[in-house]
Amino acid sequence: MIDRPIADRIKAEWAANFFIGERGDVMAVSEIDGRIAGFNLLFRRERTLIIDLIAVAPELQRRGVAGAMIDYAAAQWGDEREMVVGTQLTNQASLALYQRVGFRLESAAYVLHHHGTAA
Repeated sequence: MIDRPIADRIKAEWAANFFIGERGDVMAVSEIDGRIAGFNLLFRRERTLIIDLIAVAPELQRRGVAGAMIDYAAAQWGDEREMVVGTQLTNQASLALYQRVGFRLESAAYVLHHHGTAA
């Protein structure tokens, strides 16, 4: 229910936090024809690899970029780790992607996020 420009800004800041050491442990970046096609930001926790945020340029979606980044992360950093991801139940595109690459729905919960300054 967040306007697209605001959501895009939040996601950009979320990804930028990786580069200043404030979010995530590793990141896979996909490049096509010299242009960034997408990224996969992950946490490494004990025996679990957690997809924190994954994004693909809109014009390159549905071309296997996200799946390739997930496969790369599993091969590069998986070393017998379990891989988990969370998404919104209303995000049907993400649910379909994750199921297509082998994830299965294990649980559902409400998670509320506050963006902005405290009142």
